[in-house]
Amino acid sequence: MRIARELEWLVDRKDLVRELSEEQARAEKALARVHEKVASIDQDSFVLTEHKRQLEQLKDDLRQEADDSHRLIQPLDDAKIEALRQLDAVPFTDQNEKRLGMIGQSVLEKAAKRKRLDELAILLRQVGDVGARLADLELQRKALETERAALETDLAGLRSSEDIFVASKARLETLQGELDAERKAWHLLEGQAKALKEQIAALEADAKKLKESERQRESLRGELEIYDVLVNRVFHKRGVVMYAVDQLLPELEIEASKNLSELTDSRFGRIRLETYEEGRGHGIRILVQGVDGQWHDVAEFSGGEKTQINAALRFAIARELASMPQIGRTFGRMKTLFIDEGDLGSLDTEVSRELFVQKLLRMGEVFEKVILITHLAEVADKFPGRIRVTMTPNQESRAEVLA
Repeated sequence: MRIARELEWLVDRKDLVRELSEEQARAEKALARVHEKVASIDQDSFVLTEHKRQLEQLKDDLRQEADDSHRLIQPLDDAKIEALRQLDAVPFTDQNEKRLGMIGQSVLEKAAKRKRLDELAILLRQVGDVGARLADLELQRKALETERAALETDLAGLRSSEDIFVASKARLETLQGELDAERKAWHLLEGQAKALKEQIAALEADAKKLKESERQRESLRGELEIYDVLVNRVFHKRGVVMYAVDQLLPELEIEASKNLSELTDSRFGRIRLETYEEGRGHGIRILVQGVDGQWHDVAEFSGGEKTQINAALRFAIARELASMPQIGRTFGRMKTLFIDEGDLGSLDTEVSRELFVQKLLRMGEVFEKVILITHLAEVADKFPGRIRVTMTPNQESRAEVLA
């Protein structure tokens, strides 16, 4: 039960298990280093002992060599001195020359041995006190032995956790296997999601194609409507002119009705334009709604009323022409409204003439210039700018700017 609880406790403490594993690995490495150092110290102790023996042997050899050299060189020095004394006393012969060569060669050999002796002495001074060195190495060996014992104690303590570590490692391997299985399932789902994304992209592409097809269908439907108009309403026996008239009539009816209401002070307010065919020709019939609410042909009205109806239509047509866009240099919007008399004489009341002039002045909002030719002075006086043309006794026209 205790081991199970410890295992359960370690499952959630992966960091502690990892630290114990790292501590065990470090302890084993430290113990290995201690073993290596102890073996190295033992080897160094053996090497130093051998060096000590060799040094003692060298010391003995040096002492023996020094004694031999002294014994050999002293007679030679004495012989050299005696030879020089005898050389001064007797003449130098070939036998003496040979003897001198042998003595020189012996001197060179002894000098080489003395040089070797000096080198051994320097080596001995560099080595120093061998006993002190051995004592220091012995202290290091004991310290390492103590450290090794401590590490072995720590290692024994760590081994008690080794079983727990092994069980935890097995548990981790089991969890790792489960994690790998989950990853495989996730990769499978990821592949399925990618396939779904590709299907969605294909569907979106199909949707774009479908939308483009719908747009083309709407475009074709518009073209079909245009072709229907051209076939059934333009290119038939009534021709293009009547088609254009049919397109303009609704706007003209609205504008002419508004103009008629202004010209008659709302006495008449509606005009209806109808096309008709007669024989091989065709035309437009003008109908006006009377005060009785019935539609009447324009021929049924009086002269002044006809003038008002005619003016209402002319003003509507002029306004339509003024709204046309400029097309090249040949066709374009009208900028000047020019009226010659305008049948103002048929308007038998001052009110009707005043309404006509006011409407004419309002047409200045559409045209840049409005010009009226009239012989009625009371009408001309209502315009801010006037030019009076009179005939001289010499039958010549004279123009006079009044304002």
